[in-house]
Amino acid sequence: MSNLRMPEINHVTLAGRLTRDPDLRYTPSGAAVCTFSVAVSRKFKTKDGETKEQVYFGNVEAWQKMAEWLGQELKKGRPVLVEGSLATDEYEGKDGAKKSRTKINAIRVQPLDWADKDGGQTQAPATRTESAKQKPVEEEGVCDDDLPF
Repeated sequence: MSNLRMPEINHVTLAGRLTRDPDLRYTPSGAAVCTFSVAVSRKFKTKDGETKEQVYFGNVEAWQKMAEWLGQELKKGRPVLVEGSLATDEYEGKDGAKKSRTKINAIRVQPLDWADKDGGQTQAPATRTESAKQKPVEEEGVCDDDLPF
């Protein structure tokens, strides 16, 4: 069994809402770092049929240009999709005890709603698309009989 090869994968994907406004800071060397927290809830039923909700709060850290963009664009309550890898920070608490904190190093952060030009948020991207007055595109050479459904 010692020759068994197993892939090592460290990839996390979360979709949830920001629990607070992002905190954009700069390191002494000038690198931008943005931290925020995402709440992800899961509803389930117990054996007794009772509906319960479990909430996970994920701490997220982004760097460089992505950090600057997130610090400007995101606000508390905004839904986002976060992709990244897990990492653990170890530090010494005020009481002198060693502590650790798990975080997500963001590779990609995608807002899941549309922000309007005034900085507000619109919850229905489809409505926003429909409100744009666009002429329908006519396709030439496509017959309904050619479609597979």
